[in-house]
Amino acid sequence: ALDGATGAIAEQWPSAMLAGKARSVALDPTGQWLYVLTRDLDRVQSFRVDHQARSLTPVSTIEAGNDPEEVALDPTGRFLYVSVWSSDEIRAFRVEEGTILEPAVSIEAPGNPVKARFSPGGDFALVPLNTADHIATYAIDPQNGALSIVLPGRNCDDTPLAVGVHRSGRYAYAAVHGGTQDNGHLSSFDF
Repeated sequence: ALDGATGAIAEQWPSAMLAGKARSVALDPTGQWLYVLTRDLDRVQSFRVDHQARSLTPVSTIEAGNDPEEVALDPTGRFLYVSVWSSDEIRAFRVEEGTILEPAVSIEAPGNPVKARFSPGGDFALVPLNTADHIATYAIDPQNGALSIVLPGRNCDDTPLAVGVHRSGRYAYAAVHGGTQDNGHLSSFDF
């Protein structure tokens, strides 16, 4: 538990066993469901979170694609997105009560996609395309979570690694590796 006054982590829960090595996690907005990407096995596992019992219970497992990079959950908690590095795609899965439903809806995302971030209302996803040196904007279909390109990309100079969206939904910030520069930098955008 996290101490709200001091920020200290008060107690560790018993560990939940994973099939594979964890790479990325996403927690649904209610705090009831946790999704874990195990990159070495190319899977996403879901867990029920029981705060009272301090336990994580496995719910479902799906194949995520070859060499998945990150997992993200939209703000509504209805759609799970997996960025698949090797095939330059983003896979969208519907989720219900912690169960990841197949089949996935996939969209091409050329340039090695990394973790998606979302507008506060869940209408849009921003995805850094690492080797394409830009951030793409996708509209989210509210029925099945499918992504459709809205803007092909906002140039970030060199190798965007992560993006954050302001809670107002009006601004986005990108952490950029910097390539040949000694230091990385931050790019800021109106959204």
